[in-house]
Amino acid sequence: MFEVLDDLIARGASDIFCYANKPLYYKIQDHLYQGRILTQQMLLDFLVQHVDKSLIHAVNEGNERDFSFSYQKYFCRAHVFLSEGAMAVFLRILPQEVLSLFENKIFDSFKKVLENEKGLILVVGATGSGKTTMANAILDYLNSSFIKHIVCIEDPIEYRHINKKSCFTYREVGRDTKSFEKGIVSAMRQNPDVIFIGELRDKKSIQTALFAAHTGHVVLATMHARNSVGAISRLLNVFEDKMRTIEVAESLVGIIAQQKQNLEFDCEILLNTLAIKNLIKEEKLYQIPSAMALAQNQGMKVFKNKD
Repeated sequence: MFEVLDDLIARGASDIFCYANKPLYYKIQDHLYQGRILTQQMLLDFLVQHVDKSLIHAVNEGNERDFSFSYQKYFCRAHVFLSEGAMAVFLRILPQEVLSLFENKIFDSFKKVLENEKGLILVVGATGSGKTTMANAILDYLNSSFIKHIVCIEDPIEYRHINKKSCFTYREVGRDTKSFEKGIVSAMRQNPDVIFIGELRDKKSIQTALFAAHTGHVVLATMHARNSVGAISRLLNVFEDKMRTIEVAESLVGIIAQQKQNLEFDCEILLNTLAIKNLIKEEKLYQIPSAMALAQNQGMKVFKNKD
């Protein structure tokens, strides 16, 4: 299995799909290729080097599990499950060196907001759009520029930053805390300057993240959404009363939305200016893209091609 990893990483694979007693598949720049056949024993031998037997037993009982590990100069995120009654492992290969995406000048206004504002910062996009990489590029910028205590709540932990000016506390859901919700509540008692949430997945985690942001913490999180308006809509939909619009409008700092088209990276940048804040409060989300386009001199950016 490690020979397979060495070979595919050298070729530039970003995702590897492994099935017991079937050919594996892998992606290189959004193209899918077929590889060698892996046996059930090969997958099991690989798993026992990274996880305990209880995880393997849970998967054999029909549960799905995630874990991560470092390999060479990479972090690998693994998802383990049963497929047609046999073990399957999907691997996402992530560079261990945090890419300097956030050093691009288009993010200069966003950096100024990070220096002065507290509240919710979202990195959104589809699967594979680079949300985790961008979020950790932001964390690396904070780590390099400011003295902060950064609490990371992830499932699983992917990047492990070396402390520079800041220090990190890592908590893995399922091992160090029972849920994102409980991890966020606990983090607020750990005197954090920044709380990083690996993914806002459900109503409770979104509500708790908004509460943490609203009470004076910097909360950085990733979320599945096509664009900034989609992300705001998801935030609003977790509440059942009119007060939701005020809390979201007052808590939000900014959003970076990402997408890949024809292998090219593109992003959308929303800053929660007074104009955007009022549109959220009035629930006129359909007007936000136009407001962003008109405010590009303030540091906002729209997608090159409309999503």
